[in-house]
Order: sequence, then structure tokens, then C-alpha cells
Amino acid sequence: MVWYDYYISPTGVTDPDSGWNSEANAIDGVLNTYAVSNDVTVGNWTEFLYFSSAAFDGDGFRFSADPSIPFNSRNRVDIDLYYDDAWNNLYEGSWALDGVSLSGHAYSIDPNQTVTQARIRFKATGSQTINMRLGFVMFHKVAPLLFGISGDQHFSDNVDHDWPNFGQKEYRRVTTAPTRFGAFIETVDENIDPIFGFSIHMGDAVDSRCSSGGMPGKLAELNSIVDDSDVPFLNIIGNHDKWEIDSRGDMTWAEYFAALSNHATQANGFPDGANPKGYTFDVGGFRCIVLYYPYLDYVQGPEGDDQQAWLTARLSETSKPVIIFSHAYLHTQMHQYGDPSYAYYGGDDTYLAPVRTIIENSGKVIAVFQSHYHRAKSNATINEIPYVGVACPVHAPLIDDNAYYIVEVTPNVFQGPNQMHGTVKLTGYGSMAFDYNGDKFSLMSA
Repeated sequence: MVWYDYYISPTGVTDPDSGWNSEANAIDGVLNTYAVSNDVTVGNWTEFLYFSSAAFDGDGFRFSADPSIPFNSRNRVDIDLYYDDAWNNLYEGSWALDGVSLSGHAYSIDPNQTVTQARIRFKATGSQTINMRLGFVMFHKVAPLLFGISGDQHFSDNVDHDWPNFGQKEYRRVTTAPTRFGAFIETVDENIDPIFGFSIHMGDAVDSRCSSGGMPGKLAELNSIVDDSDVPFLNIIGNHDKWEIDSRGDMTWAEYFAALSNHATQANGFPDGANPKGYTFDVGGFRCIVLYYPYLDYVQGPEGDDQQAWLTARLSETSKPVIIFSHAYLHTQMHQYGDPSYAYYGGDDTYLAPVRTIIENSGKVIAVFQSHYHRAKSNATINEIPYVGVACPVHAPLIDDNAYYIVEVTPNVFQGPNQMHGTVKLTGYGSMAFDYNGDKFSLMSA
């Protein structure tokens, strides 16, 4: 599946007030041919240009445009979509000129609106009369949610090394972290829509064997890769991150949050004042909840109780389907290889069962994604909710191991009077990654 396949050009364009020239150029799908509205004076709007299409389930709109003079950020755009037998405002406000980038001028609405028309106009609010040029407009059809997921990159200035803890016999290849993380971000940019998707790193961005004080530099190295991507990126806290902050003091929590280049998390209020180490964000009609759960110890005691109360509140405040992300595992099914070290990764259900109960009782959670256990393949479906453990690339006996995934979630395959069904699918990249062809899940209606 390719994200841009979900953009469609309108089939018709009308200019009832005769305010534009070469109107058909706005629906030919070509960037450098333009519909033009000439001599738009300061303080005035162009006329609306109208676009039509056969009815479809839509959730957004994309356009490319520029004025004939150097861009002034005070210029405005007004976009309306027609559904429910009325014009509904999609966006009115300033817009950023960014050359030919497709990601700069797109706006989303809640999905499943049956759209048949759109209209757009521009206002000159700078200091000069302008000729407004509109390159193209496109509708966005409701699509499965796509996002990229990777975990446990373990950036470090140390050498590759054995890691014998907890009876594991694994070899950690930390020196190739920048290369493999760069490959992940490159794949994300090729597959994920910047407006309707995201990428997420599942924790342990920096390895605990990084030299003392080395965490800020390694976060900066990771950020330099992320900053080249148009796709919103998120990071969550792992046990190595927590240890380097709380036990070794490489950074304060405030410094850690400030150092992240998370364009998505910063825009969505991360850190959350009610739970500084977890956060929520909405995308493409979904609510995503990131737990602060580095591993088993941190769902015990007062901190764990606070986490459960916060999770309950975040679930109760939304009617959208929910995806949950956790660094450590929230289920206790034994790893398929029978590895006794698995107890370290979530073997004691005393602390995990109450969290799963909150998740199940909400009737809203589609799936839970987890990392931490580098060998992964510990997937389980518990009470119809998939708990998916992703393979992590730091556990790499071979130089080309580079496990990461593109995830596709379809929540609305079937909708009945009491429930809706969908699937979760992972496409794996790298020799350690696995494909997960999708458990069918059921969400009880709220």
C-alpha cells in the first residue's frame, strides 16, 4: 500500500464568480500548471474556486499554491468541504509556503464524512497586490492508519559488545545505530503520509553503556536524522533512558524532554502535565496513548497507580478507537522459545493484569505495541486485543539486521449494531523483523 494512492484529483472545477483564469489547471494533478486569480489587492479575498467529485468517504484536503510576490506569512487561506448537505469549514488561517513540498498544505477532518465538493479562496494581507496561483488541489479518501515503528536503537559511543544479563546470550551492535535508524526514517518517508501518519521509536534511544555524560550528544545525533523527515516523529521512554537520567544523572527530565526533536509530541502537549512521562495524540481518526512503562518495576507502587489512573482518564475522554504504545510488555505469555529470561520482560501478572483490565474495559483499544524484548515474536491476543512485540535491531548477530516495521490499522472493515471489526498488519524490514498478518479484533461500541 502506498500512502499517496489515497489522494484523488477532483473531477470538475467551476468558477461561478469569474474570479480565476485557467481553472482546469488546478485539477490536472500537475504541480507547475496553475489556475490564477490576478490583482488581489491588500485586505481582499479571491473569489471561491469550487471543486466537485463523485461522493466518497473523505478526511482531508491538500493543495499547492503560491502568490506572485515574496511570501508574507499573514496571507490567509479559507477551505470548505461539502458534506451532510452543508458547507463545513475545514481550515481558515495562515499557510506556509514551502516550495514543492507536498506536506505543507494539507488539512484533516474526522474520517467517514461523505464529501462531494470543496471550495478554496485566498486573502492578500501583506503590503502588495498579488496574483494568486493555485497549482493543484486533491481530496484525501479515508485510509487505513499507517505508521512506522522501531524500538531499542541503543545509540552509544561504546563498542559492540556481549550482553549476558538475565541469562540472555545476545550481542549488541551499537556502532551501526545511526545507519540503521537512518534506514528506518528513509522507509518511513517513502511509505507514510506526513499529515495522516507518524513514526514512533519505542524507547531506549541511548544505550546505558554509553559513556557518562554522553546521552545529550547521542540524542542530538538521533535528532539530526529525524529532522530530515517530514513525517511527525515520536519517542517514548525506555529503561535505559530512565536509568541514565534517574541513576546516572546524564540529564534532568526537563533537559531530556527539551532535547527531543519530536515534532509530533511537542505539538500535542508532551510532556502531559498530569503524567509528565506519558502522552496522547490524535491522528487520522485515532487516539494514540503512550504509556510510561519502561519495564515491570514501574507499574508497581504509587507511580504505577498514578499511571493507571491517568490511562483510565485518557481512555474515558475519547470516543475514537485507541492504539497503545508501551516500552515493556503488558502481557505474560511465555516467549515461544521458552527463554527463562522472559520473566524480566513482564512475567509477573500481579502488576500487568490491572493495566490490561483498564484497556479491555474501555472497549476502545485496537492494539498494544511493545518493544524492550529484542527477540520479540511474543505476540498474543488477549480478550480480542493483539499485544504485539516488535523485534529490535540492537540485538544483531548479523551486520545487516535492522528490524523495523510499517504498520497498517483498519478499524472499520465491518460495523454492526454493537461492534466493529478490523485488522492490524505489520510489514517487517530487516533480517530479524517478522511480518504480522493481522489478528481480527472487535471493539465494543462505547
